[in-house]
Amino acid sequence: MARRYSTGFRTGLLGAAGYKGTGIFDAFFIDIYSGSQPINADQAPTGTLLATLSESADGVTPLTFGTPANGEMNKAPAETWRGLGVAAGTPGWFRVRRAGDANDVSTTAVRMDGSIAAIGGDMKLGQTTVTVGVPVDINSPFVVPH
Repeated sequence: MARRYSTGFRTGLLGAAGYKGTGIFDAFFIDIYSGSQPINADQAPTGTLLATLSESADGVTPLTFGTPANGEMNKAPAETWRGLGVAAGTPGWFRVRRAGDANDVSTTAVRMDGSIAAIGGDMKLGQTTVTVGVPVDINSPFVVPH
């Protein structure tokens, strides 16, 4: 699977200052799904929602990126990117979406989809399965296009 970007994301990425400067992802959540990702990030999600990552798994406080370095965007140092499993399953893909995104079909929503795999995926999780009520964390750098 390959990363797939929504039209809104691609449009925003073309801005003069890039994503950190333009605030394209100043407040976002990461949804983890089972199965295969949709054909593009303009589509509604496919598969089963396994977990939504927020600040310290509170389900309300969005995530933020820290300062970009070496072609990577890491989480803000003081944040814990965590979610609790809401369904059991094997993670297959993720969606980064802004707070307030209805997560339906949209060509204006700012989103990024990518694959989850232990080797060769766009994102690596600390576990290969998600269990209801068990934390899901991301601690490795989150590489975004430049």
